[in-house]
Amino acid sequence: MNTKNAELMHDLRMPLQLMVSCAQLLELEVGENDRAQEYIHLLMKNALEMQRMLSGALEQQRPEAGPARFVRSDLVARTWETFHRCRLYADRRNVRIDFFANTNRLEMALDEEKYDRILLNLLSNALKFTPEGGYVRITVRALNDFAEVEVADNGCGIEPDRLDSIFDLHKTDTGYGFGLYIAREYARRMGGTLRASSEPERGSVFTLRLPVRSVKAAQQEIPAACSD
Repeated sequence: MNTKNAELMHDLRMPLQLMVSCAQLLELEVGENDRAQEYIHLLMKNALEMQRMLSGALEQQRPEAGPARFVRSDLVARTWETFHRCRLYADRRNVRIDFFANTNRLEMALDEEKYDRILLNLLSNALKFTPEGGYVRITVRALNDFAEVEVADNGCGIEPDRLDSIFDLHKTDTGYGFGLYIAREYARRMGGTLRASSEPERGSVFTLRLPVRSVKAAQQEIPAACSD
């Protein structure tokens, strides 16, 4: 299997699982009611997400190729939307998932597709490695010229000797691999950073840090970010 196929398969796992979970719930909601309509809406939304991933895979030679495509976006609302999509899956696994933000709105330049893929990768790993009865927490912080999005869990954690390599390509023996490699690369393409801290048997924390700036300012910095 080549790198591109492995990357594509990884990216499809979480949206596919969300679709399956929604389909299972839909079976229990036979009839015309608002809840059934909500599940149908979520099912279709994740199907569209898979289509966007496939389109991106066909356009790109490797995950880091191509600059970010910035639009003005509300980071808090965008993060909440992804949180809401994952909440049904977390509930079915008996994992508590919480969302916190220190502001109600945070408009900034954002590549929404890349950001969604980063957050889905982080949440996919957090839910995968958190046992029943555990928790996953998403926190958005506005910090003057920067924004931080933190995904924390109380799962199995990462061994200290593996922590430095989890963002490297092909490091898949722990279950972390292409997803974190892609996530860090996409963070860099948006002018940000992605770092991790962890303690075995206590959980992990992944922190995405992005600059808060206008679309014009972000676009002017694209050549510098892509020069290497």
